[in-house]
Amino acid sequence: MSSDTFVYVTYIRTTPEKLWAALITPEVVPMPPANALHKRPR
Repeated sequence: MSSDTFVYVTYIRTTPEKLWAALITPEVVPMPPANALHKRPR
């Protein structure tokens, strides 16, 4: 039995400090509205 697997690799050239700041800084990573997770689809 054969199965296909796709693997995506991304390389980011930066320092660990800049990467961490980009991941945790709200201005860089916009957060969804607080109620977005609690809405039910209609």
